[in-house]
Amino acid sequence: MKRNDSLFHNLALTVLMTLPLIGGIAVLVGVTGEMWKEYKRYRRSTEQQGWSTYSRSVVLRDGTPAIEEQIRYKNGYDKKMTTLDGVELPRDAERLRGIYLQDDLDAQFRRRRLHNRLFAPTDVLRPEPTRQFRDPNRPGHVWLLRESDRSSGKYYLVNTDRDLQKIERYFDRHGPRDDKPDADTSFSEPLGLIESDDVLVFQSAGEIVAIDFKDESVAQISNDTALKWGFRKGHREGDYRREIILLTGKVIRTVDFSGNEVNSYAVEGRRVGEIFVTDDDRLLVKVYSDSETEVTPDGQVTSWTESLYELQNDGQIHELAQYQRRSNPSAPLAETAGVRSVDWFIGQAGHGIIFPGPAVLLGLESVGAYLSSQYGNRQITFAENWQRIQAESPWAIPMSAFLGAIAAWFCYRRQRRYQADWTKTWTVFVFLFGPAAYFAWRWHRSWPPLELVGVTNETFSGPVANGLEVFA
Repeated sequence: MKRNDSLFHNLALTVLMTLPLIGGIAVLVGVTGEMWKEYKRYRRSTEQQGWSTYSRSVVLRDGTPAIEEQIRYKNGYDKKMTTLDGVELPRDAERLRGIYLQDDLDAQFRRRRLHNRLFAPTDVLRPEPTRQFRDPNRPGHVWLLRESDRSSGKYYLVNTDRDLQKIERYFDRHGPRDDKPDADTSFSEPLGLIESDDVLVFQSAGEIVAIDFKDESVAQISNDTALKWGFRKGHREGDYRREIILLTGKVIRTVDFSGNEVNSYAVEGRRVGEIFVTDDDRLLVKVYSDSETEVTPDGQVTSWTESLYELQNDGQIHELAQYQRRSNPSAPLAETAGVRSVDWFIGQAGHGIIFPGPAVLLGLESVGAYLSSQYGNRQITFAENWQRIQAESPWAIPMSAFLGAIAAWFCYRRQRRYQADWTKTWTVFVFLFGPAAYFAWRWHRSWPPLELVGVTNETFSGPVANGLEVFA
């Protein structure tokens, strides 16, 4: 099939048709996703109500062990707590939350979190920083982290009044000083920073460092960064011991703010779960045992033991309770592995399904990463934003390319079948822009009947003469 239209004209027309189709496909996929959610809600509504999704051991605010159970109903979930003997507790009974332990987070996330909340710019002080560290010795003054030299990755602290008009003091590895520190005495990029009671704890290169603003001192807490660290402090105001908790494997250590070890506890079990500090300043830890799996008539069941210990101030370990926990042998229809697999697949490849075609997806992701780096947090580079987007949906690009390849295959077959021009160009175009480009390519032109494909004016002979032409 020969055409006189130029390639540029056809491409321009197809691109104009492709753009709204991309939006239409995205809307269609979005509507389909909402229908999937409604389908799961419907399945839940037809199931037996009051299904127990899990039960686990918890600790009340006074340190008493208890059992928490989550029960699912048609319109949501409900929780109840009972004693170890099965007596239901009042609904206003409060359980303890485990203390926050900073662990080995992804370095990019920690750096982004730190830049967002703590850093003052190098040239000028930020007019209104979102977080400040109070100076306990100088009322009306605060401490801020500041970068020493962007090429060296070194940081120090600056002391200023709350109006942030003037830097009055500095703080480096040797403590407070009046002049600006150089890179040799500054801290390495602080990662995993936590703060409590006028004390900062963070990782600086290969060590964990604590800065006590009240005593104006700096101490090395540990030279092992493959651990978790946090403050021994409850969630309410109280007279808690001024200590730092370090967790390495199944060994829990407490150290003071000068880096001196107070106690060390080696607990038995597969792994340490949560660590609690009660309202009366007792230190508790929940430990999980190895799991065992058995096959029952109702399905496969996994069981393990949750043990609760008190870590006493004299270094002794006292067992408070044990709870035998079992997985549910079977789950309702809406919680089956098939439904969870679909949800997992959507989470991994969702962007590629919404925007099929690698050029479409890559273009939108690039624009998003650029806008975020320019108009969001400028401390985060384009590459870091790009990596974050890929981590959110790692299968998106392969899925988008797969759908684009399917559309390109149909385009190639039709081009060859109709002996159309520019087969390679159209195939690549449809692959890059996906199904939207395929439909635009199909609809932007008219297609002759298949029986006329390949017929030209030179080869067309017309009907066979039969003598009736004289009456025409």
